[in-house]
Amino acid sequence: MDLERAILSSCIMSEEAYASIAGDISPKDFSLKAHEDIFKAIIACSNNKEPISISFLKKHKKIDEEILAEILATPSMIDLPAYVNELREKSIKRQLLSFAHLLPARINENRAVSEIADEIGKEIFSITNRVNFRDIKDVNIIISELFEEFKKQKTLENKNIIGLDTGFEGLNKMTKGFKGGE
Repeated sequence: MDLERAILSSCIMSEEAYASIAGDISPKDFSLKAHEDIFKAIIACSNNKEPISISFLKKHKKIDEEILAEILATPSMIDLPAYVNELREKSIKRQLLSFAHLLPARINENRAVSEIADEIGKEIFSITNRVNFRDIKDVNIIISELFEEFKKQKTLENKNIIGLDTGFEGLNKMTKGFKGGE
Protein backbone atom coordinates (compact mmCIF):
# COMPACT_ATOMS: atom_id res chain seq x y z
CA MET A 1 0.00 0.00 0.00
CA ASP A 2 2.85 2.41 0.78
CA LEU A 3 4.24 1.69 -2.67
CA GLU A 4 0.95 2.60 -4.35
CA ARG A 5 0.47 5.70 -2.19
CA ALA A 6 4.00 6.91 -2.97
CA ILE A 7 3.48 6.53 -6.73
CA LEU A 8 0.13 8.34 -6.60
CA SER A 9 1.59 11.07 -4.38
CA SER A 10 4.42 11.62 -6.87
CA CYS A 11 1.99 11.84 -9.78
CA ILE A 12 -0.25 14.33 -7.96
CA MET A 13 2.66 16.49 -6.79
CA SER A 14 4.44 16.52 -10.16
CA GLU A 15 2.88 16.26 -13.60
CA GLU A 16 6.36 15.54 -14.95
CA ALA A 17 6.53 12.51 -12.67
CA TYR A 18 3.25 11.24 -14.09
CA ALA A 19 4.39 11.89 -17.66
CA SER A 20 7.55 9.87 -17.05
CA ILE A 21 5.59 6.75 -16.02
CA ALA A 22 2.30 7.19 -17.89
CA GLY A 23 2.93 4.29 -20.26
CA ASP A 24 4.54 2.03 -17.68
CA ILE A 25 1.57 1.15 -15.48
CA SER A 26 -2.18 0.89 -15.78
CA PRO A 27 -4.99 1.40 -13.28
CA LYS A 28 -5.42 -2.35 -12.83
CA ASP A 29 -1.87 -2.57 -11.45
CA PHE A 30 -3.12 -1.00 -8.21
CA SER A 31 -4.42 -3.51 -5.67
CA LEU A 32 -6.76 -1.09 -3.88
CA LYS A 33 -9.85 0.01 -5.84
CA ALA A 34 -9.59 3.56 -4.46
CA HIS A 35 -5.99 3.81 -5.71
CA GLU A 36 -7.09 2.47 -9.11
CA ASP A 37 -9.81 5.14 -9.26
CA ILE A 38 -7.37 7.92 -8.36
CA PHE A 39 -4.96 6.76 -11.07
CA LYS A 40 -7.85 6.70 -13.58
CA ALA A 41 -8.64 10.30 -12.57
CA ILE A 42 -4.98 11.27 -13.07
CA ILE A 43 -5.09 9.73 -16.56
CA ALA A 44 -8.33 11.60 -17.33
CA CYS A 45 -6.81 14.92 -16.22
CA SER A 46 -3.74 14.31 -18.36
CA ASN A 47 -5.76 13.29 -21.42
CA ASN A 48 -7.97 16.39 -21.06
CA LYS A 49 -4.92 18.67 -20.66
CA GLU A 50 -6.07 19.61 -17.15
CA PRO A 51 -3.76 20.08 -14.19
CA ILE A 52 -3.34 17.02 -12.02
CA SER A 53 -4.67 18.65 -8.87
CA ILE A 54 -7.12 17.64 -6.16
CA SER A 55 -10.00 19.70 -7.54
CA PHE A 56 -9.61 18.31 -11.06
CA LEU A 57 -9.18 14.74 -9.79
CA LYS A 58 -12.43 15.05 -7.86
CA LYS A 59 -14.15 16.22 -11.03
CA HIS A 60 -13.39 12.90 -12.73
CA LYS A 61 -13.89 10.40 -9.90
CA LYS A 62 -15.49 10.30 -6.49
CA ILE A 63 -12.45 10.15 -4.25
CA ASP A 64 -12.39 8.95 -0.64
CA GLU A 65 -11.09 11.93 1.37
CA GLU A 66 -9.40 9.71 3.98
CA ILE A 67 -7.47 7.75 1.36
CA LEU A 68 -6.55 10.96 -0.46
CA ALA A 69 -5.21 12.40 2.81
CA GLU A 70 -3.09 9.26 3.30
CA ILE A 71 -1.72 9.59 -0.23
CA LEU A 72 -0.88 13.27 0.20
CA ALA A 73 0.84 12.51 3.52
CA THR A 74 3.08 9.95 1.78
CA PRO A 75 6.50 11.24 0.67
CA SER A 76 6.54 11.94 -3.05
CA MET A 77 10.31 12.26 -3.47
CA ILE A 78 10.99 8.65 -4.42
CA ASP A 79 12.88 6.63 -7.01
CA LEU A 80 9.76 6.55 -9.17
CA PRO A 81 10.99 4.12 -11.87
CA ALA A 82 12.00 1.58 -9.21
CA TYR A 83 8.64 1.94 -7.43
CA VAL A 84 6.75 1.56 -10.71
CA ASN A 85 8.75 -1.54 -11.58
CA GLU A 86 7.95 -3.03 -8.17
CA LEU A 87 4.25 -2.20 -8.60
CA ARG A 88 4.21 -3.94 -11.99
CA GLU A 89 5.96 -6.99 -10.54
CA LYS A 90 3.43 -7.23 -7.70
CA SER A 91 0.55 -6.78 -10.13
CA ILE A 92 1.80 -9.62 -12.33
CA LYS A 93 2.22 -11.86 -9.28
CA ARG A 94 -1.37 -11.09 -8.20
CA GLN A 95 -2.66 -11.93 -11.67
CA LEU A 96 -0.67 -15.18 -11.76
CA LEU A 97 -1.96 -16.15 -8.32
CA SER A 98 -5.52 -15.39 -9.36
CA PHE A 99 -5.05 -17.48 -12.51
CA ALA A 100 -3.49 -20.33 -10.49
CA HIS A 101 -6.73 -20.64 -8.50
CA LEU A 102 -8.59 -21.31 -11.76
CA LEU A 103 -6.22 -24.08 -12.88
CA PRO A 104 -7.79 -27.04 -11.04
CA ALA A 105 -11.17 -26.40 -12.67
CA ARG A 106 -9.60 -26.01 -16.13
CA ILE A 107 -7.50 -29.14 -15.78
CA ASN A 108 -10.57 -31.18 -14.82
CA GLU A 109 -12.52 -30.03 -17.88
CA ASN A 110 -13.41 -32.74 -20.37
CA ARG A 111 -11.04 -31.57 -23.13
CA ALA A 112 -7.80 -32.72 -24.70
CA VAL A 113 -4.70 -32.13 -22.59
CA SER A 114 -2.97 -30.33 -25.48
CA GLU A 115 -5.90 -27.92 -25.78
CA ILE A 116 -5.91 -27.19 -22.04
CA ALA A 117 -2.11 -26.76 -21.96
CA ASP A 118 -2.24 -24.42 -24.96
CA GLU A 119 -4.94 -22.29 -23.33
CA ILE A 120 -3.02 -22.14 -20.03
CA GLY A 121 0.19 -21.20 -21.87
CA LYS A 122 -1.55 -18.38 -23.74
CA GLU A 123 -3.04 -17.01 -20.53
CA ILE A 124 0.30 -17.08 -18.71
CA PHE A 125 1.99 -15.42 -21.70
CA SER A 126 -0.62 -12.65 -21.77
CA ILE A 127 -0.07 -11.98 -18.06
CA THR A 128 3.73 -12.08 -18.08
CA ASN A 129 4.03 -10.25 -21.40
CA ARG A 130 3.08 -7.07 -19.52
CA VAL A 131 6.71 -6.93 -18.40
CA ASN A 132 7.36 -5.35 -21.81
CA PHE A 133 4.41 -2.95 -21.36
CA ARG A 134 6.82 -0.05 -20.72
CA ASP A 135 7.51 0.38 -24.46
CA ILE A 136 3.83 0.73 -25.34
CA LYS A 137 2.30 4.19 -25.04
CA ASP A 138 -1.35 5.08 -24.70
CA VAL A 139 -2.73 6.19 -28.07
CA ASN A 140 -4.11 9.42 -26.56
CA ILE A 141 -0.63 10.36 -25.33
CA ILE A 142 0.91 9.66 -28.76
CA ILE A 143 -1.75 11.71 -30.57
CA SER A 144 -1.33 14.56 -28.10
CA GLU A 145 2.47 14.55 -28.55
CA LEU A 146 2.13 14.47 -32.35
CA PHE A 147 -0.38 17.33 -32.29
CA GLU A 148 1.98 19.43 -30.16
CA GLU A 149 4.85 18.66 -32.55
CA PHE A 150 2.73 19.65 -35.58
CA LYS A 151 1.77 22.94 -33.90
CA LYS A 152 5.45 23.60 -33.15
CA GLN A 153 6.42 22.79 -36.76
CA LYS A 154 3.69 25.12 -38.07
CA THR A 155 5.01 28.07 -36.04
CA LEU A 156 8.53 27.41 -37.36
CA GLU A 157 7.41 26.77 -40.95
CA ASN A 158 9.16 29.73 -42.57
CA LYS A 159 12.49 29.29 -40.77
CA ASN A 160 15.49 27.71 -42.51
CA ILE A 161 16.36 25.52 -39.53
CA ILE A 162 13.70 24.03 -37.27
CA GLY A 163 15.87 21.56 -35.33
CA LEU A 164 19.55 21.65 -34.46
CA ASP A 165 22.03 23.01 -36.98
CA THR A 166 23.83 20.11 -38.69
CA GLY A 167 26.86 22.21 -39.55
CA PHE A 168 26.31 21.55 -43.27
CA GLU A 169 24.30 24.09 -45.27
CA GLY A 170 23.11 21.56 -47.88
CA LEU A 171 21.99 19.09 -45.22
CA ASN A 172 20.22 21.88 -43.33
CA LYS A 173 18.25 22.75 -46.50
CA MET A 174 17.15 19.13 -46.93
CA THR A 175 16.35 18.32 -43.29
CA LYS A 176 15.82 21.78 -41.73
CA GLY A 177 18.16 20.56 -38.97
CA PHE A 178 18.31 17.53 -36.71
CA LYS A 179 15.24 16.66 -34.65
CA GLY A 180 15.20 15.00 -31.21
CA GLY A 181 16.82 11.57 -31.28
CA GLU A 182 18.69 12.10 -34.57
